Amino acid sequence: MELKNKPNSKEKGQVLVMYVIMLLVLVAIIGLTIDVGYMYVSYARLRRAVDAAALDASNQIKEGYTGQDLENAAEQFLRLNDVIDPSATVHFCNAAAGFEEYHDPSMCTTPPRKLVSVTATSQVPTFFMGVLGFNSMSISASAESEAASVDVILVIDISASQVEREGPGGGGEAREDPYWCNTVNLGDSGMPGGCMPFESVKNAAYSFVENGVYLDDPITGELGYDRVGIVTFSRFAESYLELTSDKEEILDSIEALGVDELEICPYPADALDDEVVMASLGSRCRAYTETPSAAPTEDNEGYYNDIFSGMQCPQLILANGDSGLSTAERDAYAALIPNCNNTNSGAGLLAARDMLLDETLFRDESTWVVIFLTDGGASLGYLETLYSTTGSLTPYCPDPAFATGHNCRDGAPLVRHNPLTQPLLYDADDYARDAMDNLFGNQVYLFTIGQGTRLNPDTGEAESRALVSYAEGHESKNGASYFGSTEAELREIFLKIANRISTRITR
Repeated sequence: MELKNKPNSKEKGQVLVMYVIMLLVLVAIIGLTIDVGYMYVSYARLRRAVDAAALDASNQIKEGYTGQDLENAAEQFLRLNDVIDPSATVHFCNAAAGFEEYHDPSMCTTPPRKLVSVTATSQVPTFFMGVLGFNSMSISASAESEAASVDVILVIDISASQVEREGPGGGGEAREDPYWCNTVNLGDSGMPGGCMPFESVKNAAYSFVENGVYLDDPITGELGYDRVGIVTFSRFAESYLELTSDKEEILDSIEALGVDELEICPYPADALDDEVVMASLGSRCRAYTETPSAAPTEDNEGYYNDIFSGMQCPQLILANGDSGLSTAERDAYAALIPNCNNTNSGAGLLAARDMLLDETLFRDESTWVVIFLTDGGASLGYLETLYSTTGSLTPYCPDPAFATGHNCRDGAPLVRHNPLTQPLLYDADDYARDAMDNLFGNQVYLFTIGQGTRLNPDTGEAESRALVSYAEGHESKNGASYFGSTEAELREIFLKIANRISTRITR
């Protein structure tokens, strides 16, 4: 029987060494795998964080910003996302003095865009490689982002209800006469005009333009990124100011805004029924006991108190008067009464859409925002797509059997009607909501502001509030609604809107 030789001590030592070496190699591989794996996890976290940091930095491009503002914002956002010991460098387009280390000419575009690139670095600690002298590893990631260049359309209600009134029809005070109060400066702010509460609207909009958007600086010559346009509406809508970045022009346009003055009634205020004639547009008109013989001034307020008799609707007088008109003639005038309404909300909203879609102004990379401000519900709409006319128009007004008063509304704001299949039920409120839907369908962010006593939460008109609130509850989630009456409240609302649109990314 043959016996095998037992390994001697030397051979045992060699085997042990081999096991130790293999174990060390295995531990090193495992350690390297863990360290490299942790590095990749940290890199993925850094990539996500730097994307967000770039967007946050781009949102800091506002009036008066510095390169350090953007860099600080990026680093702060990296820390908030658990990036260890981060450092960031930012680059963007700004060739002005003081921005030399941040300026990147390749990021300059026409028109200007809020582009920012961020390069971030971080130190990743090691677990096993430290025994080899590698206590940390450096990782780096870059991202480019763009914050919204914003195109804002202010859609402002200038209907005659934007003046002080005594009672639903208005009285005979000069301050209720748009012609007088548009001219006389009664406020303390220096804003031209004195129609209240409309001056509060103007002051709040003025503040928004000064502080809420980034426009051309007339002093430094620096080009802004945002644009503002203005649409006004009363009985008709008007593209009052096309989209522009010229801050001075925008502010001048807001200063020049006035309440719709309408025309002077072509008859004295105390005329007999058979002396009443239609206003040239068949609309509401300003009634005086005599034609004003002096331009409005603060000194002749008493004179206008004596001669101004409020707003009148000629066709309403003719339809309800005691003159010798036939029943058919009275009915014909009654059918024209809706033309005396002067809150065509739908037309104002659609005029804003048309301005945004105008080929000569179109800017695909910008975020579109419409700020719609009204002091009441929609009371008028027209089938014809005209903003002003001397011709005959067909009002969107339900059949008199369904209408509430003469406001072209059916009193059921939550009930929608189709203008093609339900023409006798389709009303001004339906028209305005359809216009809002159209804006949302064009990826517009719509902010509605209900202003004044008619929209007071306790005593206001429920239907008017429902229209303003429609933006807040829209299925697109691209709307918000606010209510306020005083200038301070309106300024706060505009500030909230400015903060919300400043964080929008491009469409």
